[in-house]
Amino acid sequence: MEDADAAVAFARRPDITEKFSIDARRIVLGGHSMGGFATAAHARADERPLGVILLDAWNVGATGDELGKASGAVPSGIADEIVAHRAAWNLLPWAADITASRLLPKS
Repeated sequence: MEDADAAVAFARRPDITEKFSIDARRIVLGGHSMGGFATAAHARADERPLGVILLDAWNVGATGDELGKASGAVPSGIADEIVAHRAAWNLLPWAADITASRLLPKS
């Protein structure tokens, strides 16, 4: 979240607005997943952005609630599971399979 705050502060600096012709009154923030969470967190405390775009923003609190309900779920256990399944859960090798399948119906 500090990165979002720092990025907005940087974009509003007078020397930066002048150098890059930024209108600091017309800044729109956007983020996806964790970036969406960071964008929303920043926007809660800053009423100056012209707009906010959240693309599939991660609701970290809801994830924490669900993990809290899971019996025996602890960060180290979750990390261990990710490491144990790293080969099977790696999305990059799936790309060839995904691109070969029809995602939209033929029109």
